[in-house]
Amino acid sequence: MSARPCVQLFLAHAVASRTKGAPIPECLDADDRAHLARFRFERDRALATDSRVLQRWALVAAAGLPRDAAAQLRFERDANGRPQVTAPASLRHWRFSAANTAGLVGCAVSDQVVPGLDLEPVARTLAPELVAHCCSDDERIALDALPAAARPAAFHALWTRKEAYLKACGLGLSLAPRRVGFVPAADGRWQVRLDG
Repeated sequence: MSARPCVQLFLAHAVASRTKGAPIPECLDADDRAHLARFRFERDRALATDSRVLQRWALVAAAGLPRDAAAQLRFERDANGRPQVTAPASLRHWRFSAANTAGLVGCAVSDQVVPGLDLEPVARTLAPELVAHCCSDDERIALDALPAAARPAAFHALWTRKEAYLKACGLGLSLAPRRVGFVPAADGRWQVRLDG
């Protein structure tokens, strides 16, 4: 049996907002600054700033480089729109997936596999139209079989698994989420089933 590939996960609390006009962290480059300038609301810009900084710090930390090496990282998007490292050359084989939600940013990093990551808050209630949009028929049946109080947490666990999978495959949400179904296997892992 081969060893499972190593994926390192980095999480950080995100600041709720930055002072208007606060300097952008020095490790971010012109592409990052242009990305941040597109945000209309300061809270969204602050979250995106923290996410971009964490991505850089996670990559250099995982590769064993000093934190100041983060400013030398350069990125481009692949054919599926997923960001990848283009410089320095020593980090081109590293892959990462970033996610954020209110108050939290995360980055999964590996030099062995393409990781996928999603972060979501767990809502207390679950809208039926959300389940219909996001879940396969088998997933809806499994959720309906649970006690009502357990459904929101089960749905969000399923959704983060599904979005992380779609990110790792480079599909993002270009594939309707309900077409991707997760079925528990006898060994405790999950099998993916594509519908239609």
